[in-house]
Amino acid sequence: MPMHDLRYYEIKLKMRRPEVAIYSDIIDAIVKHGTKSNTKIQNSANLEYERMKRLMKKMQNFGLLDDKFGITEKGK
Repeated sequence: MPMHDLRYYEIKLKMRRPEVAIYSDIIDAIVKHGTKSNTKIQNSANLEYERMKRLMKKMQNFGLLDDKFGITEKGK
């Protein structure tokens, strides 16, 4: 596909990450930066702060993160 084709960019920009991919990004960020700095997790996962917090709560409900947002065995 030619790089100058505008339809290519329209399609590419409208694609969203699946939620499971975001969970993976959050877990990778926690492994890399720890749970002390929410800002580093947010930036590393490329999320808005409120969305990150909401998704981390969801991950706790699924058993992927513990009460202090540490990674559980299931999350690994």
